[in-house]
Amino acid sequence: MVALHSSDPATVFLSVQARVPGFTSTDLEQVLYEDRSLVRMLGMRRTMWVVPRDFASVLDSSSTAALVAPQLKRTAWMVESGGITSNGAAWYEKTATKVLEALD
Repeated sequence: MVALHSSDPATVFLSVQARVPGFTSTDLEQVLYEDRSLVRMLGMRRTMWVVPRDFASVLDSSSTAALVAPQLKRTAWMVESGGITSNGAAWYEKTATKVLEALD
């Protein structure tokens, strides 16, 4: 497998079910959330994909990295438009730092 389209949460499950005899949703949940050998990430055409962990850096370099700046700008705009803060970029940086600290 190179990649599975995953824009809708169910899409990836249906794609694997159509291709793998005896597949159960528990199988995919295991490799996504327990083994972490597959990764769901933003890729080409700003859509979600599920890829093998070893392939994630290729997708990141080819597609995802170019999406970061526009997505951060969009997130900042949404935060500002929603009245959360007048400086969405600063809010994002502060929030991202807190999330990463919590995950560590």
